[in-house]
Amino acid sequence: MRSAPPPATPPLARLRGGLAVLWRPDGSVQLGTSPRSSLLLRGLTPPQRACLATLAGAPGPGAPTPAAGQGTLPGPGSGASLLALLRESGALDSEGTAGAGHHPSPQRWVADGRAWAAAHPAGPRPAERLARRRAHRVTVLGGGRTGTGIATTLAAAGIGGVEVVDRTRAQALDVAPVAAAAPDLGGSRSLAAHRAVVRAAEGFAPPPTATHDRGQPDVVVLVQRGAADASAADGLVAEGIPHLSVVVRDSDVLVGPFVVPGTTPCLRCLDLHRTDLDPGWPHVVTQLPAAPPQRCPAEETATATAVAGLASLQVLAHVDGAPVSSQGATLELLVPETVVRRRPWSVHPQCGCTELPVPGT
Repeated sequence: MRSAPPPATPPLARLRGGLAVLWRPDGSVQLGTSPRSSLLLRGLTPPQRACLATLAGAPGPGAPTPAAGQGTLPGPGSGASLLALLRESGALDSEGTAGAGHHPSPQRWVADGRAWAAAHPAGPRPAERLARRRAHRVTVLGGGRTGTGIATTLAAAGIGGVEVVDRTRAQALDVAPVAAAAPDLGGSRSLAAHRAVVRAAEGFAPPPTATHDRGQPDVVVLVQRGAADASAADGLVAEGIPHLSVVVRDSDVLVGPFVVPGTTPCLRCLDLHRTDLDPGWPHVVTQLPAAPPQRCPAEETATATAVAGLASLQVLAHVDGAPVSSQGATLELLVPETVVRRRPWSVHPQCGCTELPVPGT
């Protein structure tokens, strides 16, 4: 009488979603495609290659076909050391077992979680990362193509509360794929932006009520033209609210600095540094807010869309606990070269912003 074979041990792990598994002719296996984060495994034994094939689930062309008994992960030994290496490198899915079959996040945000897990493996697990985003609120001061584009991108990336504050009227030059739509023309920019946010977030955006009715935002984005008005951020510095400056200029756009009050250079620091280099700077910068609309830098469609992504990445990195490249720096998007240049800035010794008490401490 034939005895039934022992049940297979269920896989205890799986490779991170979105991670390419590439089988090389010399027997090595490449995980991932970016030189920054890919992993090349050499000298693998047949059981280890079979282990990888099992972890990959659907390993694709070139993968070994596991022999009988090789379809599950090995126990202690070479398989365990391989798993330890994969776990340490961030190549394993941290959301649970391969048999879970259910992602706890809405499907439209799964791709965001996977991409950030690849770029920031030391950060929170995808479900935790997206839950954190849903709990955050961001206010964008300044609509138009750039401001509304930032708001809709953040909403589509999972930020739970996004509001645009702009009392001017929506015009034809505000219309863009990630901004206002033609039916919004003539109404307020804030309302046009709210509708765009609702479209981007599939109804998850909050109603456009006053900021103080729902408490302080977690992050504020200031969108301005010509130059940053440091006085617009005075209240944010005093309240300890992190904020990102975005300035649309004639042939480039500045994203940054991302200011963490009491810690990193503020907008006044940058003004003081610019005054050191150009004593006439204070006289020039005070003229910009009063400039007529036809003398303000225009928001070109493709540039505004690119800036929306670049600025949103800064906010998302802060929310997720990842490094923020615009802290203590400006990211200068040059047009039409489409080159991003990072310029570092330091705290100005005459500003005193880092000596102010941080609220709540």
